[in-house]
Amino acid sequence: MEKQPLDKSRDLLRGQAGSTVSLVVLKQDGEIWSGVLTRTGMKTVDLDAVKDASAKGNTQTIPLARVRTQADATGSSEYSLIGLLQQGKVLDESSSISNEKVRAVYAKVSADPKLLQSTIGSMMELNQFDRNLISLSLSKSGLTKIQIFDATGVQVASWTIDANSGELSMPWNGKALGSGAYSLTISQGSSKTGFPVKLD
Repeated sequence: MEKQPLDKSRDLLRGQAGSTVSLVVLKQDGEIWSGVLTRTGMKTVDLDAVKDASAKGNTQTIPLARVRTQADATGSSEYSLIGLLQQGKVLDESSSISNEKVRAVYAKVSADPKLLQSTIGSMMELNQFDRNLISLSLSKSGLTKIQIFDATGVQVASWTIDANSGELSMPWNGKALGSGAYSLTISQGSSKTGFPVKLD
């Protein structure tokens, strides 16, 4: 996203509602952060049970079960209840609910539950890394790209392999590379996982 307008970069990171966005950050010290984000629609609703109690002058605390029952009933097949808020605080079993406004927070249920399943199913693990061997565990078969970057982010090695699921052992010659911190990334389709590695 370097040198792109801020609006375009933001839109790329946000993705479309219901879709996943893979994010990998390679830091200069060789550390790698990776994650998968799913954008979803959200809505909030002020609950009538609490408003009715307030209008009647009821100053007693209101049972959380009563509030949650109404919140569940207020939802729909498209939205799922994820929490209850009162005066900016998340309500739980230990909360004392006054007759102040309670707001229910809902998240839109993904139209395609296979999105999350496919993300979870794309697990890639690094078992061994040294100057002679790279060993991986893959949960899916398919084209797999393996890249090694030095501490400045420069790619120093790359392979693309049509790999089977399971363990993959790949001999290589890393003797030409200097000692120090590196980053190794494994990519299959839109899934990408990174690992900090070291050569002695």
